[in-house]
Amino acid sequence: MKNSGIEWIGEIPEHWKILKFLSGLEKKEKRNEDHIDRKMLSVSQYLGIIEKKYESEELIRTKEESQRYFVVEPGDLVVNVMWLQYRGLGVSSKTGIVSPDYQVYKINSRIVQPDFLHHLVRSDMYLNEYPKHFRGIRPNSSRISQYDFMRLPLLLPPTIREQKQIADFLNYKTNQIDDNLVKSQTLVELLKEERQAIIDQAVTKGLDPTVPMKDSGIEWIEEIPEEWIIKRLKFISRFDPSSVDRHQNEGELQVLICHYPEVYKNEKITKTTPLSEGSCNQQEFKKFRLKKDDVLITKDSETPDDIGVPAHVEDDMENAVCGYHLTQISSDKNQILGSFLFRFLQSSFANAYFEICANGVTRFGIGKDSIGSIVIPLPTIVEQKSIILFLDIQIGRINSLIKKTEIQIEKLQEFRQSLISDVVTGKIDARQEILTQ
Repeated sequence: MKNSGIEWIGEIPEHWKILKFLSGLEKKEKRNEDHIDRKMLSVSQYLGIIEKKYESEELIRTKEESQRYFVVEPGDLVVNVMWLQYRGLGVSSKTGIVSPDYQVYKINSRIVQPDFLHHLVRSDMYLNEYPKHFRGIRPNSSRISQYDFMRLPLLLPPTIREQKQIADFLNYKTNQIDDNLVKSQTLVELLKEERQAIIDQAVTKGLDPTVPMKDSGIEWIEEIPEEWIIKRLKFISRFDPSSVDRHQNEGELQVLICHYPEVYKNEKITKTTPLSEGSCNQQEFKKFRLKKDDVLITKDSETPDDIGVPAHVEDDMENAVCGYHLTQISSDKNQILGSFLFRFLQSSFANAYFEICANGVTRFGIGKDSIGSIVIPLPTIVEQKSIILFLDIQIGRINSLIKKTEIQIEKLQEFRQSLISDVVTGKIDARQEILTQ
């Protein structure tokens, strides 16, 4: 190894060299003006250059608009100059077009092998360096200039053959890792489906499959146990959308506030749940103080499927209140336990109801009348307790498996990136690794 002379690169193999990007790249500015139908491309943080997917047909660019777009050919380097720190660049294997805000470079394959360059420019070492060259008044519009980008150091093994060996090794190893990632991610999805099925079954059918059933009168629930009854939320609970915002005003009570993220990310709110500092008046404190067995739900969000996400308050919170964008529900404990209501609101039936009732265009919300009108199948309090105990055990087991698998996914992703960084800087000799396999 030898000192590269560049602090952020550090030591490199003695026979490697350092050029500039401009030695191996040439800016391309071919526009999509020949009326050939080309796919729109974009850069994925994880996958590299991919075909762009549109959420609606209205967002698809017209032929006239796309004439300004740059043509990309297989082997070109595509760069999103504002998102470099998020792996907003990569070598394309596809033909297509990209936004004029992107830059496209032809790679001189006699100097740098394209697959090697792809791994190099997306390595952690380079990702940490790109932002140091950003220029712009506002953070969200800062970008790297072509001049600065082309003068970044290009770390290279001296021969195309060795570069290709490294690229082939990394392609092989990352494909192995990606296969394991797909399996782990599939397992997480299957576990979530199992969790949802268990909740749906328990809160609408109970735990005993042999009990007589009756028609619930509700199309999306169908049959329920014969002894259960149906009631609307407004007849068994008090519920209020919170008016406590994020401002901390002098002269008001200084409190902890449970905001939208705490409910969205946690099934349970306890005394150990980190909450924000804030303030409220005496009337708000009396009305929205968090009490044991309350249920909090999200009442507005950017998408309708995130309306009605619940969390259960497990402790009596002496100095904490429910925050804005949430509705606080306190139930009549003679009819429904808060913990049972929480599990019902986790069901796909409740989620579908809130999604249908949500109103909005760019932001969605649900009114108090709609919240109060949701119908809930009610077993006896004794049976509710049995269902809660069963679900706590089963959902706890599944959540534990999901958490373990997600940790494995995170470790695999970290290993993938550290492997790439170590190989493209020569800290791991890919040639020796190939020989030992």
